[in-house]
Amino acid sequence: MPVYFVRETIDTKESRETQLNRNSRDLQREVIQTLGLTLPGAPQDEPKADKNRFNLVDGNYPGMAVTKTNTHINALTAEATFTTQLYMEQNALIDGVLFHSGPRNRAALAVVGAGRTCVLRNCVFEKVEEDTSFHIELADANAKMIAIGCIFRGPSKTSTILTNPGIAANAVFVGCFDETGNGYGTSTQVGCL
Repeated sequence: MPVYFVRETIDTKESRETQLNRNSRDLQREVIQTLGLTLPGAPQDEPKADKNRFNLVDGNYPGMAVTKTNTHINALTAEATFTTQLYMEQNALIDGVLFHSGPRNRAALAVVGAGRTCVLRNCVFEKVEEDTSFHIELADANAKMIAIGCIFRGPSKTSTILTNPGIAANAVFVGCFDETGNGYGTSTQVGCL
């Protein structure tokens, strides 16, 4: 998707300082657009028909519904955090995001929609003590998920990491670390602790 730059028109009635500040803001906006960064509070729209990309920087992001196929959500820093549920209505790749429960999200941190497939790489899922729900939910017996190098945290009283109404082969954990002590649930694990 091409990036278009729009600069504000200079108002000659404004002071030189105001004009310099405006130019500085324009330059910052251009850099952010060129790098394709998604800042906290920015709209999380999927403008293209498929293969949308979000590059998250430090900060809290509301969860979203991934509605276009092959969307890629990539955290550029360890503190890019979803504070409410991420619902994948389409196939998606999620990379390096921190999922954290809180007062606004007591349900599953991520949900893979009916008949969809999601790949989670290097993500951290944290549930707070009061939460007893799953970290990840597969919406139906045809939903599939692969988690690679993910970490799951939460108090020992929570339920298993995953709720999966399908067969164990529909959910594969590779090189993941379960700090909850409750196990992965109905799934296949390879090299997990």
